[in-house]
Amino acid sequence: MIKYSINNGEEKNHPITADDVKLGYIAVDVPVVDGKTCVTAKIVDQAGNASEAVTSSIDVDTTAGAPKVMITADADDNNILTATEASALTDGKLKWVIKLPEDAKVGDRIEVANSHREWVTVLTLSAADIKAGTITRDDFSADLVKGKTGFQTPSYRIVDQAGNISAEDADSVRFDKTALKRQLSKRLLMTIKAMMMILE
Repeated sequence: MIKYSINNGEEKNHPITADDVKLGYIAVDVPVVDGKTCVTAKIVDQAGNASEAVTSSIDVDTTAGAPKVMITADADDNNILTATEASALTDGKLKWVIKLPEDAKVGDRIEVANSHREWVTVLTLSAADIKAGTITRDDFSADLVKGKTGFQTPSYRIVDQAGNISAEDADSVRFDKTALKRQLSKRLLMTIKAMMMILE
C-alpha cells in the first residue's frame, strides 16, 4: 500500500494493484494552485513495515504582483495637490515613481499603456531595480498645466517571465485651485526674474 499526503494534509491510502506494478508508478490528483505544492509518499507492506518517506514538489506560478504608481508631490497620498505640496514643484513638473511588488524578479517587464491603450515595454527589471524596490525615471514626469483640474499618470503593469500579467495601476491628483494659482504665479515670477537678468 502507498500512503501519501499533499502539503502535509490528510494521509491517504492507495492499495497497489497489478496494473500499478506493471506501470511502475501510481497517479494521484494534485490541485493546481499558485505557489509550491508538495506530495509526500511511502510504501507500507502487508507486514506493516514502512519505507522511508519521499517528497516531491512543484512550484506553480499563475499570477504576477501589481506595481503601485505614486505621484511624489502628493506627500500624504490623498489624491489632492495642496498649496504646500505644490510649492515643492520648483520646476513646475509633476513626477511619479513605480513601487515594485514583493514578488517582482529580475527579468520581469514593466509595461505602460499608450494613448491607444497599447501596452509597450518601459524596461526589464534588473537586480539593481529589485534591490531599490522603486523605479524612478526622468520620463516619469509631466508639466503642471494651467486650467486643468487634475492629473492622472499613465497606467502601468508587470509581465513576469512566465507570461503572467498583473493588474494595472495609475495614480491621480486633484488640484487645489489656490495651490495651482500659487505655483503658476511662482513660475511666472521666476521667468520674469530670469528675463530681467538676461537684459541687465
